[in-house]
Amino acid sequence: MEIPYHPSIRHVALQIDIGDMPSAKDWLKNRGIDIRPFFNFTEGQQPLVLDNNPQAHAAIYFDDPDGNVLELIAPLRLDFEGSFGEMSLEDWYKRFPI
Repeated sequence: MEIPYHPSIRHVALQIDIGDMPSAKDWLKNRGIDIRPFFNFTEGQQPLVLDNNPQAHAAIYFDDPDGNVLELIAPLRLDFEGSFGEMSLEDWYKRFPI
C-alpha cells in the first residue's frame, strides 16, 4: 500500500531551543540550504507554528543533500488548551506575547 506524501509522516525532526530558531533560518540560508514550503507556508513565512494540541511547536523544514526532509523543531508550549491553527512564529509572538 502506498501512502501519499505528507511532511508529518516522512521526515526526521531535530529539536532545538526556541531562542535558536530565528538564527537557524539564517544559518541554513547562509549555507545555500533552501527552506521547504509546507502547510501552505512559504519560505518567508517560516518558522511556522504547528497546532499539535495540547502542544505548540515552531518548525522549519528543509532537505538534506540526499533529498530527505528534515525539520528543526522547538517547543513553544506543552500545555496549550484549545486550538489556534497554524501560523508563522512572528504571528505567534504577536498573538501570545511572552
